[in-house]
Parts: sequence; C-alpha cells; structure tokens
Amino acid sequence: MSHERYLFIAASIVLAAAYVLARPQPKEFVLSDVVNKTMCPIEVEINDNPDRIPRRIKYLRCAARPNKLCTEHHISHGCCRQHHHAFVTECVEIYDWVHVTFKGNDVPQVIKVPVGCTCLIEETTAAAEVS
Repeated sequence: MSHERYLFIAASIVLAAAYVLARPQPKEFVLSDVVNKTMCPIEVEINDNPDRIPRRIKYLRCAARPNKLCTEHHISHGCCRQHHHAFVTECVEIYDWVHVTFKGNDVPQVIKVPVGCTCLIEETTAAAEVS
C-alpha cells in the first residue's frame, strides 16, 4: 500500500476513536442503588431451582409497600397512589419470557418472569346515572 493510504487509514482510526470518546457515555445503574428510588419500588427475589438451567433467575416484582420517597416527601401524584377523576395510576409488573431447560428433559420451555415494575395510567369513565 502507498504511504498516503496508510496515513488515511490512521487518520480514520484516530477520528473514529475521538468520536467514540467524545460521545456522552450512558449512565450505568446498579440495581441495589435504584431499587427504592423509582416511582414504583421493586422487591428482588432469586428463584432457585437446582433442576433448571439456568438454575437461578432474578425476579423483579412490584413491592407491596408504597414508595417510601412519596411518603417522605409528601408527593401525591403519579404512582404515589393518587387517583384523579379521569384516570387512575398504579404500579404494575412487567413480564418477559425466559427460555429454560429442566434436567431429564431436553425440550426447552418458556417461563414468564417479572422483570420490573412501572407506573400504568388507566383511563376511567364516570358511571351513568341510574334512574
């Protein structure tokens, strides 16, 4: 290859590296840091089955207790259980499907696993008057 071609390739690599380094990096969150800082708090459960592959699956369920941040800061909106005349908000679990295999059975199966909790807005309508 010619000297100019090597120079072009080197310049391209330097520009690509500069572009990648200049981009804002996405924040990474550790589950234990954010578990109680969301509008819909979660409880983490490790489902352990020695006869299953994978043996351990992390279940992220909606917590039974209300968000402590809502109570501490006297917030009464969103999924802090505030109801409005036109809509109701509530924390609901989000599910995904996980492929598993059980010992003694080579046929893969799919199980439904809770993977988080989010605030759901549900529209409501006023009931008609009864005569």
